[in-house]
Amino acid sequence: MSSSIVTAGNVDLSNCAREQIQIPGSIQPHGVLIAVSEADRRIMQVSANSMELLGCAPEGLLGKKLDALLGNGLGEAHPRFWEQQVVLKRMEGNPLFLTPMQIGNRWFEGSIHRYGGALLLQLEPHRRAGDEDQTLDVYMSARSVTADLKQARSVGEFSDITARYVREHTGYDRVVIYRFLPDDSGEVVGESKRADLTSWLGLRYPASDIPSQARQLYLQSWVRIIADVNAVPSPMVPALNPETGRPLDMSYCVLRSVSPVHLQYLRNMGSQASMSLSLIDGNRLWGLIACQHEKPRQVSHEARIACEFLAHSVSLQIRSKEDEESLDYSLKLRENVQRMTEFMAGDAEFQDGLLKHRPDVMSLFRAGGAAVVIGSKVIGSKAMAGNLNLRGLTPDANAVNALLEWLKQQPFSQGIFSTQRLSEIHPEAAAYPEKASGLLAIRVEEAELQWLLWFRPELVQMVNWAGDPRKPTDVDEATGLLTLSPRRSFELWQEEKRGVSEPWLAEELRVAGELRQAVVEVALRRARKLKRDNENLTRSNDELESFAYAASHDLKEPLRGIQTYLDMLSQTLNVRLTDRETQAMAMVMRLARRMDELIDSLLDYSRVGRLDLESEEIDGSELVSEALQMLKHQLQSQGVEVRVPRPLPCLTGDRVRLREVLQNLITNAVKYNDKANKWVEIGYREGPPLALYVRDNGIGIEERHHAAVFRIFNRLHGRDAFGGGTGVGLTIVQKVIERHGGRIWLESKPDEGSTFCFTLGDQV
Repeated sequence: MSSSIVTAGNVDLSNCAREQIQIPGSIQPHGVLIAVSEADRRIMQVSANSMELLGCAPEGLLGKKLDALLGNGLGEAHPRFWEQQVVLKRMEGNPLFLTPMQIGNRWFEGSIHRYGGALLLQLEPHRRAGDEDQTLDVYMSARSVTADLKQARSVGEFSDITARYVREHTGYDRVVIYRFLPDDSGEVVGESKRADLTSWLGLRYPASDIPSQARQLYLQSWVRIIADVNAVPSPMVPALNPETGRPLDMSYCVLRSVSPVHLQYLRNMGSQASMSLSLIDGNRLWGLIACQHEKPRQVSHEARIACEFLAHSVSLQIRSKEDEESLDYSLKLRENVQRMTEFMAGDAEFQDGLLKHRPDVMSLFRAGGAAVVIGSKVIGSKAMAGNLNLRGLTPDANAVNALLEWLKQQPFSQGIFSTQRLSEIHPEAAAYPEKASGLLAIRVEEAELQWLLWFRPELVQMVNWAGDPRKPTDVDEATGLLTLSPRRSFELWQEEKRGVSEPWLAEELRVAGELRQAVVEVALRRARKLKRDNENLTRSNDELESFAYAASHDLKEPLRGIQTYLDMLSQTLNVRLTDRETQAMAMVMRLARRMDELIDSLLDYSRVGRLDLESEEIDGSELVSEALQMLKHQLQSQGVEVRVPRPLPCLTGDRVRLREVLQNLITNAVKYNDKANKWVEIGYREGPPLALYVRDNGIGIEERHHAAVFRIFNRLHGRDAFGGGTGVGLTIVQKVIERHGGRIWLESKPDEGSTFCFTLGDQV
């Protein structure tokens, strides 16, 4: 870290995250870094330790051609090296390892790469065969571990094999596989260590331990080595690149010096040396192979190359190993989506395909509760409040409706929204963490089914951290300033996490997207079929109404003739008819009149569908007064009490037809009433949508007959009971209401009266 002293006002982890670790201005002293101009191969910068390692002071090298330094090394050993390897090779951030070379009396191993407008040559003393810790046959070992990795069946087993082989290749005291979590914290998922060391397996490390700019460098450069945490860095001479005027960018330099904060961090861990290898899945930094040693340690080029090769191999297999673990679950999810799609396509009611079969919406994911939202209603099997229903363990209906309103304002990615910390972004959810700390929501704007929701309860868990994850600050007693320092303790530190659910897996989100697409496709197919059916039904209804009108109109003429001739015959034969014949004649007359009434009713019904409605603004109270005035004589003669609890609101519709609806309903309320004190109440219920009602204290109707009362020519009582009738009145009422875009329904029980309720479209 460039500066570790900060004031009390600006102590935060972003101080550490802003450090420019790629331009430290110095290197680790066990090697030499030389910056060369590609145009003329002249040395522009060199590390200050060149005298100790190369026998040449920086002043004697600057401005000289690289060939003068390498002499019998690079120049003569590889006469066409520069043209064939340096000029033509793609080395932009891709170090090219060189064969060992002799400079003076010493042998060096090196690498060269192009970056930031310069060629960067790194040289380190070469450890000859026979050295005590020389790694033997690393390439054969790398091939062996690759074969073993293919046989691993889980990420844990995969990680342990990787850690074991890296430790065998490098000789470090401890090698761990460190996986990044979605919040950038990390967890040790594999380990190989010296027998006497305490295990770190399963420990968590906060995101601040590896700040963002360090993670970015791990994505660029696969290998990071620290040979000795106590070594004094060797600065670059000069400090700035003469051609660019800027510090040398060492993003791909393995010799790059290290932040003082990170060096102290390693000391606090008891490590004197370390090596890190990146594990990259696509463009994502999946994790690290992290090596630690209690003493200073350097690793040969051969071992590094083998470990880097292994890191690449492991990276290529990470996705497949994770997929293997989730394959069974994934197959089950997709099978369930397929079956639910078939149910949705086949069931009469769209939502039945999600709720009335197995698998259902509840069993699709590992969730505590679920909801299917059709329009403004929550549909399910567990009744909550009014028309709102939910399934499983969920917030109550009011909370779900509030959640839906909040969700409308949230960003959705391809119709999907998910979180495992709902209360952090929707504070109202803090009231029900045991029901919905996690939420997965599908928004479907193309279908009547608008929302699918899954809830996951709070998962109270103990997280094992490697020490307290909060970075401490020290107070300088002399200055009062706060010093941001690395964590000192790495002992087990446990934290209880609340308000967090089990995370939603990437596979679950993918399957949620597939379910959403299936819902859209089924909805579109059903919409197209419904449109065709409606067109056919409209055409059939038009034809039926035309036929009914024509047939009933044409029947009136012969029926009038029959009635006329019956009257004439009755008058002519009256004195000569027996009592039985007189009764038969009277029966024929009654049947003719009955037929006439039925034809008139049929004409009225067909006329309702053919007449144009004249829509206007109507004062609801005035409409009721008009209907009551038309029925004044009937109501007074039967002593009916009329109740209107409060003024009715304004309505929009055809005044004449709506007045007929009220007259018909009030007439029925009086007609089917056997009480000594009859009453009728006319009122409304708040919306949306607003619903008018006509209530009575009459005979009532059994629930099994509620739908039948609206069928044409259907009567629940004898033909002459309760004053008779044709059974068409309520059918016409229903037709008028439906033409206004509304619906009518009945609420009634025997001997408890009846309430007919109706809406007029979306009026509120």
